[in-house]
Amino acid sequence: MRFKAILGILLLLLIVQTANAVELSVKTIPEKPTIGKFVVDVEVSTQTPIHNANLIISGFLSKSVSLGDFTGKTSVEFEAYADKPGIYELEVRLSYVEFVNDTPRNGYVRGTYAIVVVDKPQFEILSIEGSVKPGETGNVTIKVVNRGGNTKDVRLSFSGFLAKDTDRFFKSWRSNEVKSLKFVIYANKSLEVGEHEAKLDIECKDEFGNIYSFELPLSVSVIGKPKLAISEFTTIPAKIRPDTNFTLRIG
Repeated sequence: MRFKAILGILLLLLIVQTANAVELSVKTIPEKPTIGKFVVDVEVSTQTPIHNANLIISGFLSKSVSLGDFTGKTSVEFEAYADKPGIYELEVRLSYVEFVNDTPRNGYVRGTYAIVVVDKPQFEILSIEGSVKPGETGNVTIKVVNRGGNTKDVRLSFSGFLAKDTDRFFKSWRSNEVKSLKFVIYANKSLEVGEHEAKLDIECKDEFGNIYSFELPLSVSVIGKPKLAISEFTTIPAKIRPDTNFTLRIG
């Protein structure tokens, strides 16, 4: 009796060990898809051979594909499209035939996945007004628009010149909203007249909490007092005496 019990346990273990473990996984390309086209990649992995495998996708995508017979891993890519941000549900179902102790058995596995599509914020500088003189302070106003989706917890920093209160914070920044950023900046005495580089660094989150960083280059005008310089000239006569008239020819 004891031998039969042990044999029964061994047979049970054999059946459990040979039972197949089929797994599904889903990812998107890119990892964080935005509005428009993106790719859904479905991977199937199996420890033992499966046969007549068929993959059916439903939800915001409706696809069906035959995977045939295979062992190990295989994957299928599907092109997807989203016209607005949101959470899209995707149901994946795989049916197949496997052999357990040489006996065919129908099996299936399925899973439901959430695909998060975001509308990524995108910032653009519209205009820069103001200037500064060497050794002085000046006012600069920078107009920035968000060309992308709504964003929140926006942290902005101005750099390139010494400035009072270089940081800004906005709780939210809506799509297509324009904000005017005013800075009081200082230019070193050694700066030459002309355009000088500066930048705005922006860090923010979308409505799903994804974090984005942007660097917007810009230029600030450094101006000076106008000066007249004559590089080439002649006089007639060539030698000028005091209290006499003469002609100055430039160029």
